[in-house]
Amino acid sequence: KSLDDELKREEKRHEKLMKNYKDEMDLFRKNVQERLDLLDREESERDYNMEIDELESERRKIVDQLNLLSFDDSYEAKSKRKKLQEELDRIDKDIAERRHDREVELQRQSLNDMLKLKEEEIAELEQKANARLETERESIERQKEYWEQYYEDMLNDERRFAKIREDIVAGNFDALESEFKDYVEE
Repeated sequence: KSLDDELKREEKRHEKLMKNYKDEMDLFRKNVQERLDLLDREESERDYNMEIDELESERRKIVDQLNLLSFDDSYEAKSKRKKLQEELDRIDKDIAERRHDREVELQRQSLNDMLKLKEEEIAELEQKANARLETERESIERQKEYWEQYYEDMLNDERRFAKIREDIVAGNFDALESEFKDYVEE
């Protein structure tokens, strides 16, 4: 029994050590992933801002050209204004679409962040519940071992049984009844 207990303790120690290694690696992985996610978000923001700035610059150039041509009533100027207006409309549409896409991307990031936080919260609650279960299980196992040993010791108490046999042979049933009540109460 002593060797079994020692083996259980060693297995428990090893299990705890492996869990600590796993937890350490999970934490490291989480930290690295958070940094990578931050880099991706910063790069995405930078790319978006550069695209919008470029489109805004194009737009300003076209608006400036349109303003210059607004005083010219020639057929050529009207034709050029029409082409510039079409180009301006295309750029405005492109800017609006990119802003919409960016807004959707940010909403997705926000929802994914909320999901990740909830998953971490639930995982922590599960971990606490599992730890509580393990503590309760160990407590019940200790109680079970105690009571098994207690009743085994009682059954092996030859002196007590010798006295019971004597009471049976002597016909002293009141003492037997009292003895069995003691067993039941214990």
